Amino acid sequence: MEIGNMKTRTILAAALAVAAVLALAALAVCGGPSDGDGRGNGASAPPALNDPIVYGVRVNGKMLSSDNLVVQCGTGTATYDPATNELTLADATITKGTAAAGTAGSPCIFSDSTLTIRLEGFNTIEAPIDAGIQIGTTSGQADLEILGPGSMEIHVPSGVGIRVSGELYINGVSLDVISEQECIMAAQMLIEGEDSHILLNRGSSGGACAVISSRDAEIDEGIIRGNRAPLFDFASGGSWNVTNGGLVVGYDQSLAPFTPGSDTGISTIPATNAT
Repeated sequence: MEIGNMKTRTILAAALAVAAVLALAALAVCGGPSDGDGRGNGASAPPALNDPIVYGVRVNGKMLSSDNLVVQCGTGTATYDPATNELTLADATITKGTAAAGTAGSPCIFSDSTLTIRLEGFNTIEAPIDAGIQIGTTSGQADLEILGPGSMEIHVPSGVGIRVSGELYINGVSLDVISEQECIMAAQMLIEGEDSHILLNRGSSGGACAVISSRDAEIDEGIIRGNRAPLFDFASGGSWNVTNGGLVVGYDQSLAPFTPGSDTGISTIPATNAT
């Protein structure tokens, strides 16, 4: 009888030992009873680091985010400030485009919301396919400001140079847009600043250099030139207005290419005779 009791006690001790081992293993895996601190004291484990904030801005084939605000563009840079929605181009050479939801083609600069582009030095967009700058999607309106003191040339072999679903505002820049199709498409356009010199050179596809879809084009100081007539096509019956010394200038396609900031070789005509 005593031998039987000893066997029973031995079996019970072994079972208790196994149970204790399993309990310790469970505590090791689960971290013990928790009210949230991840140390067996109850508090939950600390949250993982937040993922980067992705902005709806693409430049030179790159999507901008909170950990990628500067894009190398040739020997220059494109720097985005999310606090002001401002993109600064400093001697940038942009050669890559990226398609995105709501884009027409593969723009080299794209933003799904209102954007300011500030130019420093001389900047170039050499679109590989069909789009230079697009602001706003095909279903959402956004505005674009292009500010000096720098300059920019945009070359688009097939497509539109600058496409803005809202208002295009230009102040104090030299801007050349050479495009096979429309150089500019916008709902409204305003040019200010006596240093604003804009050349629109549309290719052999014909048609107006700029299409203003909803309202007017106003030239308040500055000069705008085009190589085709009509310079503007107002899809909704708008008109162009010249104030405060602004000038709409005819451009002869046979003349040498316009140099930003220079009037060499350009014969001006009264704004009232320009089309």
